[in-house]
Amino acid sequence: MNQAEPNRFWARADLTCCLRMANGGTSPDTRTRSWHFEMPVGAHTLEHWQELLYRIVYDTNVGLRRREPGDAAWIDVEGFTVTRIDPASILEWNGNTAEAMPWIELDRSRIWEPAVCFYVNEVGRYDVMTGSDFTELLLYRLVNAGFINSSQFIDFLNRLFSAREPEAGVRIFANARERFANLTVVRELAGVFRKTPGAGPIACGPVLPQHL
Repeated sequence: MNQAEPNRFWARADLTCCLRMANGGTSPDTRTRSWHFEMPVGAHTLEHWQELLYRIVYDTNVGLRRREPGDAAWIDVEGFTVTRIDPASILEWNGNTAEAMPWIELDRSRIWEPAVCFYVNEVGRYDVMTGSDFTELLLYRLVNAGFINSSQFIDFLNRLFSAREPEAGVRIFANARERFANLTVVRELAGVFRKTPGAGPIACGPVLPQHL
C-alpha cells in the first residue's frame, strides 16, 4: 500500500532514558518511552532523529528546571530505535486501542513526557498532540489519499468515542477543514521554551543558564 501522503513519514521512536544527577550520578529509567511522530520524509535519517529527540528532551528539561529551579538533575536519552508506522494500520482496530493505536493508552499514562505524539513541520519544528489528535490526523491522511471515504471516517470515530459521544465522528467531520488545519500547524505557546532546530549543542542536557 502506498503511503497516505508521499511527503510525510510516520514512526514510533522507542527511547531508553536515565536521570543524570548534578553530582555525576545516574539513575536509570526502567520504562521504555514510546513516542509517535508525523514528520517530513526527509527527516527520516539517524542524524535528524537524534537531533529531534534530543531537542524534545532538552526542551522538556528546561520546563522541568523552570518549575523546580533547585533541582539540577536532567533527563538523558541513552539510546533509541525507530519503527515505521503505516497510517492504514489503524483500520485494523477491533476495539482494543492498545493494539492498533497504542499511543492513546500511552498518552493517558505518561509521567514527565510533554506528550507521546508529535507533529513535525518542514523546517523541523515540532508541536505536541494528544493521542486522539494523532488518530484523527491519520484518518484525515487516509481520507485525503482515498483509502477510506467520509462515511468510514465518521464510523471509525463514532465507534472510538462511543462511550462518551456516540456521534463524535459526525461532529468532527463537519469541521474537518478547520480541524485538519489546526492539527498540521506548529503553535506558538507563550512561556514554553523551544530550542531552534539544528542549534547546538545536540544534547539533552544539562540545561544552559540562558534558557532558564
